[in-house]
Amino acid sequence: MVMIRLLVASALAAHLSAAPCPAATRRVETVGLRVAVPVVVDGILDERPWGRAPEAGALIAVPSDRRDPSQVRTSLKILYDETALYLGFACRDDRPDAVYSRATARDADIRGEDSVFVLLEASGDEDRLYFFATNVLGAALDGRIGKNGENFDVRWDGRWRNACRTTDWGWTAELAIDLAGLGYAPKKDWSLPLSLARVVPRLDRSFWSEPLDPAFRVSEISRLPALALPQSELRADLSPFALTSLEEGGSGGLRAGIEGGRVFSRNLEGRAALNPDFLTAPADVERVNLTRYELYLPERRPFFAGLGDGEDGGALSLFYTKRIGDIWGGAWADVRAGEWTITALSAYAKGDSGPGLDPALYAMARLGRSWGDAGSVGFTAAHRFADGSGAGTAGLSGTIRLHSTWSLAGQAALSYGPNGPASVALWARPSYDTETFHFHLAYRRIGERFGDNANAVAFIPDDNRSELQTGLVQRIPIRNAFFSSLSLDAGGAVAWGSDGTLRSWDAAAGTVLALVRKFDIGVHHLRDYKLFERDFRNRMTRIDIDYNRTERWQAVGLSVTFGRNFEADFDMFELRKRFLFTRELSFEYDLQRVKVRRRAAVEEVAARQTFIHVVRLVNRFSRTMTMDVFFQSHSAIKKAAVQAYFIIGLGEKAGSLTAGVLGGNAPFGVKGTQGATFVLKYAPSL
Repeated sequence: MVMIRLLVASALAAHLSAAPCPAATRRVETVGLRVAVPVVVDGILDERPWGRAPEAGALIAVPSDRRDPSQVRTSLKILYDETALYLGFACRDDRPDAVYSRATARDADIRGEDSVFVLLEASGDEDRLYFFATNVLGAALDGRIGKNGENFDVRWDGRWRNACRTTDWGWTAELAIDLAGLGYAPKKDWSLPLSLARVVPRLDRSFWSEPLDPAFRVSEISRLPALALPQSELRADLSPFALTSLEEGGSGGLRAGIEGGRVFSRNLEGRAALNPDFLTAPADVERVNLTRYELYLPERRPFFAGLGDGEDGGALSLFYTKRIGDIWGGAWADVRAGEWTITALSAYAKGDSGPGLDPALYAMARLGRSWGDAGSVGFTAAHRFADGSGAGTAGLSGTIRLHSTWSLAGQAALSYGPNGPASVALWARPSYDTETFHFHLAYRRIGERFGDNANAVAFIPDDNRSELQTGLVQRIPIRNAFFSSLSLDAGGAVAWGSDGTLRSWDAAAGTVLALVRKFDIGVHHLRDYKLFERDFRNRMTRIDIDYNRTERWQAVGLSVTFGRNFEADFDMFELRKRFLFTRELSFEYDLQRVKVRRRAAVEEVAARQTFIHVVRLVNRFSRTMTMDVFFQSHSAIKKAAVQAYFIIGLGEKAGSLTAGVLGGNAPFGVKGTQGATFVLKYAPSL
């Protein structure tokens, strides 16, 4: 993930600085249109304000070496209101069947896909820039950039929305960027520095060239002198609610709470909650675990989502929000001062937030300092206090850039708590990176009982091990009539315990071939050795076929995996499907089927199968009425869970009303005992 983020940052810099754009050097006499009502972001540019807004397509950068620029035409229109900037792209293409996108995940690498990029500077002193990007499938990529292209931070997540749609002439993209969230506070007649680009990978020959330096020069950003945006109101975003529930059998109750945040300035943001609603938060998605270790689960509760994804600048995640269950209340703040960043959190968890958990107080602090391209350093500490005792983690991490292609990353941490004395963990990784090649060699040592104490607040799947690991990736652009690129990867690791016992080893290799016709075919093979109660020798081969037919918003993925895992032969089939029935009705379906066959001393024991089904259906009946249905089942634990909501917008002043039915919901990997539960929630607007 870290490597992908670095590649995205460097490629984004290369593209947006690839050529001086006429819009970047001349005065653009274009204005945006002010709207009184927030725009619905659905990717469909059919609302009346879009038709009235003037054309601003001259602001879009065009690489000087684009093959046959006449094949594509891009229209841009700009709307704005009290707090947000809306951008509508109409991306016309003479070959709509050649439009290519495959990524759907947040912060995915979309540099080689049909996409649009927005770079803006909202602070008024040109010391921090922000970029936002989306591809045809609606994948969202954003980040921060320091002066003259230094200090890329792709981990930053802004407050914005995006939606894209395909048409018979190309595709459209709609973005709504919360300027208040960027600390936007212009003076009278102050214009917004803005630069935009459209990526057409089959036409942009320079896209695979080395990054041009320096990237993102402020002097090259287009300005909109006629776009007089209003003074931003840095007001609090408060979300109170009242919720009543009635479960099958007569149990239920009434609860109320409030959650809200405020951007005090471009350098200070905070969020607080009192008895927040975790009941209706999205459920953790079930999946097959072929290991004997705990699986990492992404955070899906809105209150914790802004705290990052558990990365602390190193290989050890010293703070993991999923350790915190339902809370009575909490608050966190993010402070930026020059090259310094500070994040702090405090939360008080309820005693019934998990099996055997007592009420607990959690606290976390992160401190970071960046020196641009030279490197960065960070400190993270997290603590849990419950039942008269405490446990936690603390650690330092850093990165030094030794050369334009060589870097050295490291981390040192300790854990403490009731499960023995303090224990230490170390990690170091030199790496070599170019635009198409990556190589690293890493060493990690995790002391005895480090995880026993750390996992009160952190995510440490295994401890008492020293590990040496290596990996390389080679990406080969092909760019012909049939193929897009070829990727090769290989890696291996060996680990041993504190007594010198060999704990594990693994060796893996794979390849992915990307076809122009939107097919990706990948093959990966893994062999490993694990020592638990006895020796285990495992092997696994995985074949992936992904197909994205973007003109119909279709994405289908098939995977077949087979091998031997902990003395059992297995095969696994996976199906991933996205489909847009109409512009309002979308459907997503994931299937995992695992068949395990264990051998007895004389004959094969009957095979055991596990099925996991995950379904999501969203229907937007109108701009104020939405239905969202989520269902998942896990046959091995006999879990069947549903979340079905009907959301009605009552108007800008009145708020919203949510009616829903829940059933069978429980933490990941646990069968739910929740009976059919009716939920009614009212959230007024403040």
